[in-house]
Amino acid sequence: MHKPILFALLSITTLVLLFVLNRPAWRTAELSRAGTPANAARVVHDWRTASEDGRKRLGVYLDFALVACYAPLLVWGSAWAGRVFARAGSVGPARAAQFMIGVSLSAVVIDVAENVALLKMLGGDTGEPWPRLAHVMSRWKVTVPFVPAVYAAAAFAATRRGTAPPRMLGE
Repeated sequence: MHKPILFALLSITTLVLLFVLNRPAWRTAELSRAGTPANAARVVHDWRTASEDGRKRLGVYLDFALVACYAPLLVWGSAWAGRVFARAGSVGPARAAQFMIGVSLSAVVIDVAENVALLKMLGGDTGEPWPRLAHVMSRWKVTVPFVPAVYAAAAFAATRRGTAPPRMLGE
């Protein structure tokens, strides 16, 4: 499969999954923010009583699919941005590409760790360390991917300042 087609499919799938996972039926933020075993047990109990636990579990599995879609986008975007900055002669930002790729991969680890904690709690194990792990990871999982996304956006903006935009993926 050609890289531009794969890029488009991953982008569209990421957007669709973001939309779906932000619907109340699939959202697990309440459990992520529980923070303590008692709060986590209450949330899981409430979801089971309302027969929502199955949908919430499916939401976590869909989040794993989201990770599989956004991770390559962040890595490709960081690598592409590094090439853009290198061509422009911006040595510092160009060297930051490898760091940004590492940040992208750490975003994957953070999101997966939160998902594992959520699945453990949805399975009934609301004791430590799962509520605390989910709580801490949920705070980082939005912030960390933002860094390489801004890096790639800065490179995109640099291509719009009068230089011809480079090919994004097939270089």
